[in-house]
Amino acid sequence: EGQTRFYDAYGNIYNCILAVGNAEKSIGRYYPILDFKEKSFLMRDITKIDKCKTCENALFCGGGCPNAIPAGLDIYSPNCMSFLNDIRCIVPIIYKQSYGENR
Repeated sequence: EGQTRFYDAYGNIYNCILAVGNAEKSIGRYYPILDFKEKSFLMRDITKIDKCKTCENALFCGGGCPNAIPAGLDIYSPNCMSFLNDIRCIVPIIYKQSYGENR
């Protein structure tokens, strides 16, 4: 696959360093046997998130960072806040810095 994986001392595998140590966010285990969760962040994409299927920003956002989904919510829940904040606040600032106020 070519993706980086992270491993903890308890046998868990993670797809993001921010998730390491939170077994709920692991994508599987490497000990005592190699086993990937059927429903994990590894399998999460916009085709499996209902809200993303009709969202005009889905291809840009990708469903948002799954590590910021509050505990207890389904991993196939969207996380739109970071992306929406970037689009509304950060992108205009970058545009103004790159192209000036008058363009």
